[in-house]
Amino acid sequence: MDPKIDQMHRRAIFAHQNRRYADAEDIYRQILTAYPKHADASHNLGLITVHNGKHLEALGLFESAIQINPDCEQFWLSYITTLNSAGNFQKADRAFKKAKKVGISNKTLKNLKSKLLSERRNPNSISKLPIDKLEEDLLNLLRTNNFKDAEILANSIIQAFPERIFPWKVLGGLFNSFGKKTESLDAFKRAVEIDPDDAEAQRNLAALFWDTKKLPEALQAYECAFSLDAFQKDVLGWVIYCKQELGYWKDIFENIEDFKIAVHQGRRVAHPFVLNAMIDSTEIVSKATQLFMQKKYPQSETLPPIDRFETHGKIRIGYYSPDFREHPVAKGIVDLFKNHDREKFEIHAFSLGDIVKDKWNLRVRESVDFFHELQKMTDKDIALRSRDLKIDIAVDLAGLTTKARTNIFAMSVAPIQLSYLGFLGTMGANYYDYVISDPILIKDECKRFYNEKIICLPSYQVNSSVMEWPNTMFDKKYFNIPQDVIVFGSINMNYKLTSDLFDSWARILFNVKDSVLVLYIHNKTAVDNLEKQMRIRNIDPNRLLFT
Repeated sequence: MDPKIDQMHRRAIFAHQNRRYADAEDIYRQILTAYPKHADASHNLGLITVHNGKHLEALGLFESAIQINPDCEQFWLSYITTLNSAGNFQKADRAFKKAKKVGISNKTLKNLKSKLLSERRNPNSISKLPIDKLEEDLLNLLRTNNFKDAEILANSIIQAFPERIFPWKVLGGLFNSFGKKTESLDAFKRAVEIDPDDAEAQRNLAALFWDTKKLPEALQAYECAFSLDAFQKDVLGWVIYCKQELGYWKDIFENIEDFKIAVHQGRRVAHPFVLNAMIDSTEIVSKATQLFMQKKYPQSETLPPIDRFETHGKIRIGYYSPDFREHPVAKGIVDLFKNHDREKFEIHAFSLGDIVKDKWNLRVRESVDFFHELQKMTDKDIALRSRDLKIDIAVDLAGLTTKARTNIFAMSVAPIQLSYLGFLGTMGANYYDYVISDPILIKDECKRFYNEKIICLPSYQVNSSVMEWPNTMFDKKYFNIPQDVIVFGSINMNYKLTSDLFDSWARILFNVKDSVLVLYIHNKTAVDNLEKQMRIRNIDPNRLLFT
C-alpha cells in the first residue's frame, strides 16, 4: 500500500482516539477517495458515523469493510451491534449467523448474543426507535419462527410503549403456543383493555376463556368479536357452540339462520367438529366443511404426487391418531388391529399425540406390527416417513378433532387415504379417497354431499372385547330415585343438547309422569339454564338429574 495512505491512516486513528472526530472523519474520507478498498478506514469511519447518529450510512460502511475483509471479528461486531441498536433485529440475526459461518470465534459470538438480547430487553434504548419499525421487526420474527426472540422484543416494546396493542397480542399468542394459558389470558385481557374494539383481540380472548373453562366469559367475548366483525373466521360457529354448551339459547335460531346465509355466501364461519350439533342439514355441513378445509388445509404441493407402490407382499395399512391412549378411539379400535389378517396385511400405528404408556397404549402397541412415535416430527417429515415406509393405505382416525395433523394428509402420506371413527362427517377435501360409515350415519339421499367415496359397513362402530366396569353399582337407590320411577338418560356432551332436542325430552317427561332424565353436564351455568328451561316448559326441574 502507498506509504502516504498508511501515514494518513495513523493520523486519522490518533485524531479518533483523542476524540477529534471531525478531523478523523475528514482524513478517513480522503483515504477512501484515494483507496476505496481500505477496510479499516471504512470501518472506523462507520464508527464515527454511528457516533453522529447516522446509522444507515454507518451500516453501508461496515458492509464495505466486511466485503473487503470478512475474517475480521471487529467488523462483524460493529455491523451487528449497529443493526441491533437501529432496531433491525431480523437483519442482525441473519448477520450473526453469517458471522458464525465465516468462523468468528464461539466465545466472541456468545458474548455478542448476550449483548444483543440485553439491549433488546432495555426499554430505554428501544424507546428511541420508531414504533412502526419495531412492530415490523416483531412481525418478521414471527414469520420466520424466531419465537424466543419475538417474545423478548414484544416484552421490550411493551416496557417502552405499554399502550401499544400489537405486542400484547403477539405475547398472548406466543404464551398460548408455549402452553402458558394463564399468561396468555392475561396478555389478551390487557390487549382488550387497550382497545375493546379490536375484533381479533376479542376473539383470541374468547378462545383463552374457553380453554380455561370460563364459558360465560368466552361467550361474551365471542359475541363481542362477532358484533365488531361478523366476517371473522369461525366466530359465529363459536357463538352458537358456547350457547349450546351453556344451555343458553337466546337468539340461537337467528344465529343459525345467519350461519346458513354465511355458508351460502361462501364464508368460513365454523369449525367442522361442531357443525353436526348445530345444523341438521348435510348439505350445509358439507359446504361449511369444504370452506373450512380450503382455507385451513388446502391440498399441499410441498411433496410430489404419490403413486401406488409396487407389490411388496402384504398390503401396508397405517393408522394415524393422537389418541392411542385411554381414549374412546383406542378403546374402540384396538381389537381391529389385532384381528387383521396377517397373511395379507402389515399394520402400522402412527402416534401423533403425547407419549403415553398407559394400558390402552400398551394394548395398541401389542396389537400392531409397527408402532411409530411421531409427536416431535414436522408434518412434512411425517409424510416423508410414511412414504419411505411405503404405506399403501392411510387411515385418519382423528379427522378434525383435537391434535389432529390434517396437514400430513394434505401432503399425501399414502396413495389411498381414508377417514374413519374419530370424525364422523365428510372431511370436505379431495385428498381423502374414502370414508368408512354406515346407513344410519349417511342416508342414501345425503351421499351426494360427501367428497369421499363411502365404504358402508352394517355399523361403523368397533369396540374392544375387553370391557372395564366401575366398582360402584349405579342403581336407583344410589341416586335416591324410587324404584317405580323410569330413568331416561342422554349421556352426551352438553353442546349436543339443542333447544329442539330439549323440547323432545320435555314432551317425553310430560307424557311419562313418573320419570326423570339423567344428563351429563359439566358446568354450573348450564345446570341453572336447563332447570330454567324446564320451568318454562311447565315441568318440575327436580326431574333433571345432572352427573
